Amino acid sequence: MAAYIEALKRNPRSAAYLNDLGVLIETSGNPALHVTLWQQLAALPDAHAVVFYFLGNALRAAESFVEARAAFEQAVALEPTMAEAHNNLALVLGKLGFEDEARLSLDRATVANPDLAAPRSNLGAIMSRGSSLDEAAAMLREAVRLDPESLDARTNYGAVLMRQRRFTEAEVEFRRVLAVSPGFPSAELNLGLMLLTEGRLEAGWPYYDCRWKQPQLAEKRPPLTSPCWAGEPLDGKTLLVFAEQGFGDNIQFVRYVRLIRQRYPTVRIIHYCLHSLSELFQASPVAADCEILRWGEPIPAHDVHCPIMSLPWRFGTTLASIPDQGPYLAPTDAAIAAWQARFAALPQPRVGLVWASSETFVYRSAKTVALRQLLPLLDVPGVTWVSLQFGKEAAEIAENDLAARIVDPMADVHTFLDTAAIVAQLDLVISVDTAVAHLAGAMGKPVWMLDRFDTDWRWLLGREDSPWYRSLRIFRQAELGAWEPVVERACRELETFVNGG
Repeated sequence: MAAYIEALKRNPRSAAYLNDLGVLIETSGNPALHVTLWQQLAALPDAHAVVFYFLGNALRAAESFVEARAAFEQAVALEPTMAEAHNNLALVLGKLGFEDEARLSLDRATVANPDLAAPRSNLGAIMSRGSSLDEAAAMLREAVRLDPESLDARTNYGAVLMRQRRFTEAEVEFRRVLAVSPGFPSAELNLGLMLLTEGRLEAGWPYYDCRWKQPQLAEKRPPLTSPCWAGEPLDGKTLLVFAEQGFGDNIQFVRYVRLIRQRYPTVRIIHYCLHSLSELFQASPVAADCEILRWGEPIPAHDVHCPIMSLPWRFGTTLASIPDQGPYLAPTDAAIAAWQARFAALPQPRVGLVWASSETFVYRSAKTVALRQLLPLLDVPGVTWVSLQFGKEAAEIAENDLAARIVDPMADVHTFLDTAAIVAQLDLVISVDTAVAHLAGAMGKPVWMLDRFDTDWRWLLGREDSPWYRSLRIFRQAELGAWEPVVERACRELETFVNGG
């Protein structure tokens, strides 16, 4: 390695030396050394674009994404036709949240080298997060044609096929990847999601448990040294159940705490809970079965731990054995009384409304509907509308001049205990796929969920009910992005509901 570096000091633009050194460094197993060496070479006068490309790779591997972006941008400035640098710049831009810029970089990469599969695979993955699934599938199919051995391209292609409900074809792609590379993380996870969506729960749970191989999830896991509970007897032991992913996920699966208690009466259960849910869980029947600990508080000694969304696998949950114990979340009497006073003068029926998904969800645009698209619902006579919408989309009330038609109490909502107390005042909740839909279902409140075509795994396929929540009805899109027929049907059903049907 030293000989290459000395040679490059004499001839810093030798592409042959640089590429050989790049391979040598990247296989050395010392990420910190990678960055240092390439930074030294980048500081030399007249440094080659390849130096900045390898520096960007090293910084990206070290998760120094801002610095990696600068390195890749320098590489493509020096060599605009370096397709690999454009591709990796796009990956870094995606990590930094600049998706539009990432698409531009991938477009440049495909122009620079039309035969390179990686940019097409990555571009197809970005396209799949929007509404152009056919275009995304075509792009990914071309990536697979260019490089049939690319595990990423095949997995991305399978993921789009799954969103198109082409499950048989998707399963072929995932299993082909896993046959070549057993344990390939994204193929395992996507296969698990597909199996769960089809209702093949027993087959899906083990693959879904591979989600912890995904860096964006693994980095949010609490630093625990205890072993993960594998289903062995727990009597006389302490189990830590920790929260994961979104609010709705935790609302859905906290029901399993009661099953743990029923199976192991003497186990001590500690639920390491998200802040915004802790007061609600503490007020609810679930608190009788476990101790509620807020996320970030010191974790006490315990024997084993389990992520909350792994509990269904530990209990061998099938469609027939999904625990349905009726309402299992409820606000405090004090919270109900406080909001009851504010709602007492509002005529019934009162209907809660949520139209936008969490900003952190990868397919957010697919399961968010603009408030203006729900105007036919608002025109159904005899309804008092109550917004349950969090976030920036709440501004759509004012933007559409609807403040006189929608009661918006959300400025005074601080946790899900407040939200639950509001839901308790309502006769019905209409929501896209959000935590509020889960909350209403967990409380036993009638809830109509407006669902996207490429549904989340837990809502299964081709059914209007849910085995997870007996009070929930699903109004499904027949094709991606087609909200109008969904809203029309909801209007007809709402008219019947208002008239006592």
